[in-house]
Amino acid sequence: ELPEYGCHFYKVFQDKRNYTSAVWLGIESTGIQVYEKVAGKRSACQFYPWQNIKRVSFCKKYFCISPRAESYSGKQVIYRFFTAINGRSHHLFMISMAYHKFFLKLRTVSKASEIFIE
Repeated sequence: ELPEYGCHFYKVFQDKRNYTSAVWLGIESTGIQVYEKVAGKRSACQFYPWQNIKRVSFCKKYFCISPRAESYSGKQVIYRFFTAINGRSHHLFMISMAYHKFFLKLRTVSKASEIFIE
């Protein structure tokens, strides 16, 4: 039992001006998980499965996640994470897209195998 197996972790910040607001993004085949450091250990605080993510994007040093169901007074909620290193947001976007494609392939393979099992 390795709960973090297959997960890529990246340190990002919730606020550009506050470097103590560091969180870890865990990108995996089932979705994107947000971890906080509590007592020196990573603790999961939010999980966005691929089915519930409407859009993943990046702009300069920001990586953005917009979930499907969440809205605030009619406006779409967008979670923005600041990356201190140039190009990391693009890398997060690319690896997210690769994991999402992998998730879609796994889902179609599992559906096909269910047909043949019956």
